[in-house]
Amino acid sequence: MNFYTYAHYTPGGKVFYIGKGVDDRAFSFSDRSHAWKRAVKQNKGLKIEILANWNTEIEAFEHEKVLIDCFVDMKHPLANKTKGGKGAYGVVFTEKRKQYIKNKLTGYRDWE
Repeated sequence: MNFYTYAHYTPGGKVFYIGKGVDDRAFSFSDRSHAWKRAVKQNKGLKIEILANWNTEIEAFEHEKVLIDCFVDMKHPLANKTKGGKGAYGVVFTEKRKQYIKNKLTGYRDWE
């Protein structure tokens, strides 16, 4: 199986949802929360990006949790109802890696 993490963006490029998927989950509109549906409707659509591919579901869940934590730490609103991961255990990201991911997703570029 091909596990992955993904982001849903507004058409203007603002992240509003982080997820873990397999098969076509990132591109599915079914089984979504009211907050997710409201975000899509208010923004008149969405953009979808696969962020990373993983060999195991545990790794994908851990990455999802790290990404959601980054956005929560920045007080960036997401439509996610949970902190992700569904209780999975496994990969632990360093603070340096968390910062890299946060910068990548928010468009920050370190020009130094």
